[in-house]
Amino acid sequence: MSTVASAPMSGQHNTDPRRRRRGNFIVVEGLDRAGKSTQVDLLVQRFLRGDRFSSEHREGVSIAAQHQRDAGSQAPASHEEDGPTAEAVEKAIVYKFPDRTTPIGKMIDAYLQSQTDIDDRAIHLLFSANRWEAMQRIKAILSRGTTIICDRYAFSGVAYSVSKSPSTPSSTSVLPASAALSYAWCRAPDSGLLQPDLVIFLDIAPDVARQRGAYGAERYEREDMQRRVREAFLVIQRDVTAAAHPLAWSTIDAGRSVDEVHEEMWQAVQACQLRSTQKAGSGTVDADEFDMSLFTHDPPRDSNHV
Repeated sequence: MSTVASAPMSGQHNTDPRRRRRGNFIVVEGLDRAGKSTQVDLLVQRFLRGDRFSSEHREGVSIAAQHQRDAGSQAPASHEEDGPTAEAVEKAIVYKFPDRTTPIGKMIDAYLQSQTDIDDRAIHLLFSANRWEAMQRIKAILSRGTTIICDRYAFSGVAYSVSKSPSTPSSTSVLPASAALSYAWCRAPDSGLLQPDLVIFLDIAPDVARQRGAYGAERYEREDMQRRVREAFLVIQRDVTAAAHPLAWSTIDAGRSVDEVHEEMWQAVQACQLRSTQKAGSGTVDADEFDMSLFTHDPPRDSNHV
């Protein structure tokens, strides 16, 4: 089941469901073994505890130690193999892609575990379908005022698929427009998905990630592949932050301690919440107000660089 946490709030929400402030959709991206799962769990716990982590850190109790101490207690824990639940009411949950609990997700899981081979185009479309089948549930959760901390999203889909090319994607290397998995082709299936309120990209050098536990357990966990994925993410960042409806994108050095990474992520989340409140003016927005404009802009002219 999903992680659910209630956050201490300043002031009361308008109880009129037509004017309830929807939750924020926050996506955490990064290379394999960048610490995404740990950090999304910590963010949800932060919603539960308010600013408790900051005060405890000042008193010498690290966030990582607190996270370990809470394992098995009432503190929420997420499991990648578990799908999201529709029973979250307030105030934050973890949603992981791929959702391996659906029929499509089970096909993806078998592929990632190298138990089966699937054509590159077909697996890319399956990943996209796995996101599309979750859209109504995600919007329903957000409409209740619950924030979603999403572990991977469409950006991973594009970055990993274009990185299957033997050429390294970068802003200086050019692949032909007819490349098997071009940037424009990889974007297309996810065009019109819900646009996140914030993307946090956990950046880590592939050689550093390789030194972390369980590296290599899944299909894409190879250093050469991870280097190409990292460069592809940089191209995606330039694309989505320069769009007509630019995304808020925060790149964070994930090679540091768990505590340092978490604190910078929490600052980015707080800034996102402030932007949402300011945009709404009174602090409320219509529950059904969603921006379904992800990847609806034209790819940049140099998109064949990936």
